[in-house]
Amino acid sequence: MKNPAESKPREIGRREIGRREIDKIDAGIVELLDKRARLALELQKEKNPSSEAVYSASREAQILANVEEAHGGPFPKSSLRSVFGEIVSGCRHLQSEERIVLLGEKFGWVHDAALAQFGSSSNFAPVEAGEEVIEAIKKDPSALAFFHLGGAANEIHLLLEAMLAGELPIVAEIQYRHRYSLVCGQRVEIPEITDIFATRETLSALRKWVLSLSFPVKINICRSVEEVIENLVDSKPLAGLIPQGIANTRELNLVQGNIEPAVNHACRCVTVSGRAGGTLKKGMKTSVLCALPDKPGSLAAAISPHEKYGCNLMGVEMFPFHGKPWNDLFLIDFASPDSEKKLASLLQEMEERCRLLKCLGTYPVMK
Repeated sequence: MKNPAESKPREIGRREIGRREIDKIDAGIVELLDKRARLALELQKEKNPSSEAVYSASREAQILANVEEAHGGPFPKSSLRSVFGEIVSGCRHLQSEERIVLLGEKFGWVHDAALAQFGSSSNFAPVEAGEEVIEAIKKDPSALAFFHLGGAANEIHLLLEAMLAGELPIVAEIQYRHRYSLVCGQRVEIPEITDIFATRETLSALRKWVLSLSFPVKINICRSVEEVIENLVDSKPLAGLIPQGIANTRELNLVQGNIEPAVNHACRCVTVSGRAGGTLKKGMKTSVLCALPDKPGSLAAAISPHEKYGCNLMGVEMFPFHGKPWNDLFLIDFASPDSEKKLASLLQEMEERCRLLKCLGTYPVMK
């Protein structure tokens, strides 16, 4: 019969050996990360700064796809994507400290969506107006701008006109779903919270969750997410509802995460630049903006060539305009054909059926 007193030291010994092995693996990971960073810097020196941007959405999408394909478990796939997204973000930051112009409030949900695409090592410059986005790209064609393609009517109309003029080619897209975290300046359990701070927009989205709270709490409405964060002092059990990705970058304690609105539709956010994106690759999306003849069946005629080229239609969205040579603009998305030649022919056939047409780009949809 085994002596329990003898087996305990053996268990501690095995545990210690396991921990040392993990420490050794961690050190090896750090060494490989440094090696990757040095190689990224060397490759950047080979790039032509006048024609090659640091950010390549197609290359980053390929890196993440390669990582997922090589994955054999048991490490969670979602965590794997997050880890490598941050590795890519860190290496990109080493290559260039360029800012990404962001149409939306600091720490708001559009900022959170940009964070999901570019990673926490990126430098974001929030702006309030579409004019500032256009001006930033005009000033530096290699700059990047990020915005929700469906925001306030006056802003989106201004941006759509700039896109129609060829000033803002799309280089990437992300489909964002809202997720929030309840955070606090100190470590507390939910029932200990006395106040919750949130913006009116967040409270509206999470109304069902707020009503489900089973303890008395004071709700405080703030003008911005930044104001929510400013109210979370260490000395009091005050909590705030902020976008989940933003919460992960702040020195705050998580009380509850993965809080979603009852209805959580995907929001389409795009990255634009003064330079068009990379070469056509399998799985990319192409978008065009067009105005149609004022006659029945004009939309059906415009999209009819897609069947001929074997391109699935991915979406059609109409934006009404007033006081313009056109009444409406249509944003048409489709799966890109397998060659540049086919794409050029398809676009030509579409253009013949439209009053005017502009290809906004062929680009990857980032996950």
